[in-house]
Amino acid sequence: MTFNRRNFLGKTLTAGIILPQATALANILDAKESSCFSSKNQNNDFCTYGSIKSKVLSTRGERMTDSFNVPPRHDGMGIISQTDKLITLVRNHEISDGDYFVPNPLKKFAYDPKCGGGTTTVIVDSDFNIVEEKYSLIGTVDNCSGGITPWNTWLTCEEDVAHPANTKKVSKKHGYVFEVDPNKSLGENSEPIKEMGRFNHEAAVVDPATSIVYLTEDRWDSCFYRFIPNVKGQLRNGGKLQALKLNRIYDTKEFNKNRSYTVEWIDIEEVDPDSDTVRVEARKKGAQTFVRGEGASFHFGKVYFTCTQGGRDKKGQIFAYNPVAEELEIFYEATDNSIIRMPDNICSTPWGDLLVCEDDGELNLLTKITRDGKVSRIAKSTNGEWAGVCADSTGKYIFANLQKSGLTIAFTDF
Repeated sequence: MTFNRRNFLGKTLTAGIILPQATALANILDAKESSCFSSKNQNNDFCTYGSIKSKVLSTRGERMTDSFNVPPRHDGMGIISQTDKLITLVRNHEISDGDYFVPNPLKKFAYDPKCGGGTTTVIVDSDFNIVEEKYSLIGTVDNCSGGITPWNTWLTCEEDVAHPANTKKVSKKHGYVFEVDPNKSLGENSEPIKEMGRFNHEAAVVDPATSIVYLTEDRWDSCFYRFIPNVKGQLRNGGKLQALKLNRIYDTKEFNKNRSYTVEWIDIEEVDPDSDTVRVEARKKGAQTFVRGEGASFHFGKVYFTCTQGGRDKKGQIFAYNPVAEELEIFYEATDNSIIRMPDNICSTPWGDLLVCEDDGELNLLTKITRDGKVSRIAKSTNGEWAGVCADSTGKYIFANLQKSGLTIAFTDF
């Protein structure tokens, strides 16, 4: 039997999880496309599989409850709070400098009034109707991924180090992490946490036991970082930025899929440089290089993070870091015929699944990996990447964004 991506079959899902035989896996993945959604601007923005149902909650350009239009390029997203009646999400918008302008009434609240990136807060009821939708941060650049905190805020990360010395499109330095509290005003959320480093940030994930924040960087020669706060649960009070170092430096193609690597952490001294040199300092001190670090999630005691084009075939890797044992392992490495390829945003669910968004040019899947190694499709798109996948606490539904189409979607019966 030939295993290929079109049939969504694969031979292995490496270290950390064991798949059933490929023939059994085929049965799991045989669900057919059940329904497709088309917006005004695109035919078949996405299609779901099997019995999965979907509802589009929010679309770029629609009027929000704060009277402004939904900004484009939906990216990272998290559920900040949830009750029986209301779910509060904070959503990133990966808008480059100069690509989208700050509405004039909001300029006084913007971190940088020249830049239109930021976050929006979306509150929906139990029937997935919009109750409130508004800006919660404005004036940033390329808000890519991020992460929720145990104290119900959202860490939004700038994937751009624009500097006013190099471009007239910005008036302030960029490349920071911002902590967004949906209960605070725009102005209160617009102060960057500079001690978390200035670099091409992608994701941020908080260890609930320690409040240590683990950070990815989207560069071909990126590093993996952690921020140890001075005060647990209070990131704005400063802390120490460090980069991960393995027991020896590896080319990412050399990683052995069946073993763990012991790590140590090295201090970063220049956390807020004018140039993009945080990773340069880290590598000079022996930090390990990763290929395009992207999504991250805390999953059953380990920090999982993706490298979208890492691995022997440059089709992506998922790493798992154990903060107690201080060990790193490869959880998954994609090949040309892999089920999951070019993994980007990821999310751990309370019921044990790992949800994975793809950012692959031809075909993008939203998939889930169960704790016993079964992989199945939730939705697909040929119109850009999936992003911002997040799960509710009851196991009844998940949310995700389709970036190019500018859609936020709820999925049930998955």
